[in-house]
Order: sequence, then C-alpha cells, then structure tokens
Amino acid sequence: MADTSTPDTNTAVDVDPAVADAVRSAFAAELVLAPDSVHLDTRLVELSGLDSVKLLRVVTVIESTYDIGLDDELLYQLQTVRDVVGLVGAELAQLQLWTQR
Repeated sequence: MADTSTPDTNTAVDVDPAVADAVRSAFAAELVLAPDSVHLDTRLVELSGLDSVKLLRVVTVIESTYDIGLDDELLYQLQTVRDVVGLVGAELAQLQLWTQR
C-alpha cells in the first residue's frame, strides 16, 4: 500500500547555517528581539511586531548583506523564517550558477 502521508517540508529544505543565522539576526534586529528567540520554524505572523514595512526592512538588510534581490511578491507567500532562509538560499544558488557561466 502506498504512503499517502504528507511529507514534512520543514525538514526537507537544506538550510545553510550562515544564511539562517543572518536571516534570524535580521529579524531579531528589526523587531528588537533576542536572536535566539527567532526560530526557523517560527511563523512570520507570530513574530511580535512584524508588519509588511518591517518585513521589507528585514529583506533590505538581507539583500544588502548578500548583494542579491528578492522578489517582493514571493515574500508575502512565505510563512516561516525557514521559508525566508530557503528563498535567500535559492537566490544565492541561482547567483552562483549565473556567475559560473
């Protein structure tokens, strides 16, 4: 019989620890929280004080840190800090592929 359970996508995503730390730190700095209080599986809507303006400020810091551009429309589809880390990681991987040409 086939397994019809839903895969756990939170553990399926490879997370670069340096990127995860940078993203967590950016959220913590903007929201005036301790960095260790921002967990990868924290839902964005559960981050105290986070609104769309603060999310864009966090993204600006991340973009500056890694010299990348993130699609603002995709940001509003993300649900957890891990999702943000995944988006940054995907953009960095794409940039690396492009620069290797």
